[in-house]
Amino acid sequence: MSSGVTISKRTSTTAMVILAATMFVTGFTGFVFECILSTVATYVLGNSVEQFSITIGLMLACMGLGSFAQQYVKARRPVLPFVGVELLLVTVGGFAPVAMYAAFGFFEHHFQLIQYAIAGAIGFLIGSEIPFATRINEDFRGVALPSNLGSIFLWDYLGGFIGAIIFTKFLMPRMPLTEMSFLLGAAMLLIALLNYVYFMDAKRLAHYGVFLIVAAALAYGYSQNRRWNVALEQRLYADRIIYATTTPYQRIVLQHNETKNEYRLTLNGGLQFSSLDEARYRECHTGRSRSGDDDLRGDEPGDDGVESSLVRGRAGRRRTIRRDRRRAAASGDRRRAASAREAPAACRDPGRRGQRHQHRRRQVPA
Repeated sequence: MSSGVTISKRTSTTAMVILAATMFVTGFTGFVFECILSTVATYVLGNSVEQFSITIGLMLACMGLGSFAQQYVKARRPVLPFVGVELLLVTVGGFAPVAMYAAFGFFEHHFQLIQYAIAGAIGFLIGSEIPFATRINEDFRGVALPSNLGSIFLWDYLGGFIGAIIFTKFLMPRMPLTEMSFLLGAAMLLIALLNYVYFMDAKRLAHYGVFLIVAAALAYGYSQNRRWNVALEQRLYADRIIYATTTPYQRIVLQHNETKNEYRLTLNGGLQFSSLDEARYRECHTGRSRSGDDDLRGDEPGDDGVESSLVRGRAGRRRTIRRDRRRAAASGDRRRAASAREAPAACRDPGRRGQRHQHRRRQVPA
């Protein structure tokens, strides 16, 4: 009898650890998926406030619908529908950024319809995760409802918070959104497999076959995502992309029109500089102040995160501190030298102190 109680306690503890890890990962990946979809929409359509607000709001509404709809799913073991939801979420979420880029490239006039459909589907699936996990916890451990909900929501919300930090500080600056989504899908696939192996009584070979198919699709997508990303992002611009990178602050894309010999710099999809308008930019925005102080340059309207701060130094002279992108400049690709030789003088001549785009010169790689 004592041995049976001990085994039961050990089993309950293991189940609790697995469910806690499950909810942490689902909270983490769910929040990061929201950020990924909002960021892709911002790159394509601009207006980051609108895109983040509408995308996340739509996903939250669909999460509510998913939470409501799960009550109509009847299953003797709720782990099976939970795993099914996870596999669908792995597939849809993993390919979502690629699908959104492709939608804008091939179906531009219907992009927002496709965007909202993808965001709604992912939100619906995320919303059904917590109720199914609650049913698993109740079915396997017999936990009372208050404790059940408390433990489930604790790890889910904690995962969302950690996801926000990891996304902004580590994932965004280091990898494309398309690659990020496949890695998140792989983490969710492992969690789904762990739940299936531990909680499912009657395991079937066909179920493992579905896991294998989803894993193969993710692996193929991950291996091809950078090639797809380059090809699909090129469809967003009329001119050839000669360099693209992501800093902790923004997406930087440099294009070249060979017919006009024009260079264009865009930040998060918004045009910031054209070499054909070089003189106008310099004269209108970076001319001398009335006092003749070349170091005084005001804020630049329209810049998305490239604003300048005017401060007074210890010696009393004013200087402009550019808050962006010294990290991107310090990374120093060898390709920058080649691009600097091709780019117009306004982008590379360090002797022109009064030019507006001096701080961007170091970010013009090839």
